[in-house]
Amino acid sequence: MLIDIHTHTLCHDPEVKEIQVMDSTLPSGLAFPSSKYFCYGLHPWHVDEVDHDNFFDRLKSFVQRPGFFALGEVGLDRSRTENFELQMEVLKRQLDFAKRFRIPRIVFHCVRAYSDIIPLMKDFHPSTKFLFHDFNGNKETVEQLLRAGDCYFSFGARLFDSNSTAVKTINDIERERIFFETDDQPDKTIKDIYALGSQLLDLAPNELETQLLRNFDNFCLQ
Repeated sequence: MLIDIHTHTLCHDPEVKEIQVMDSTLPSGLAFPSSKYFCYGLHPWHVDEVDHDNFFDRLKSFVQRPGFFALGEVGLDRSRTENFELQMEVLKRQLDFAKRFRIPRIVFHCVRAYSDIIPLMKDFHPSTKFLFHDFNGNKETVEQLLRAGDCYFSFGARLFDSNSTAVKTINDIERERIFFETDDQPDKTIKDIYALGSQLLDLAPNELETQLLRNFDNFCLQ
């Protein structure tokens, strides 16, 4: 069994356990999970596209559904500087919601904003798990994040760029904290990413599969 920890497009392969990332910009009548596990949150790119009170009403409904896996993806993106203050306001409100409803897992989208997110992580209960999806930070960033909380790191299509920071960093992270994802990249399957990950981590495919299943079990612990 393979784990696709973060996907916007389901493959419905019985050999893959998929964590669906729902689109919070869809009208309420169209926003229904179609996977056993799903995440819901307001992406930093879309903070000025939805009514926030309506979003939080829907979030409250979704966290009570069977299969709700994590708040996400949420976060900060400094490549979108025109609304960064609003991104921060919405992120803080979502994190406050997570504390109030004791959401055990949070999936972060973070672009050049680790120093902004780290202080926000320190207020959570130690059992809270954080996943940084499409991780592209360096070894120093990994160490800072691990000091701030119980963090995991997910890799996807960036691994196919040999010059990416992701390729340079993946072996600096404990294998117990690694996941793979397809995100929104239609040209790379989770099997493609596992195959490349096996090479980069110098792990046999069956060993890698076993390790990531164990990682998933630990990530799901509350």
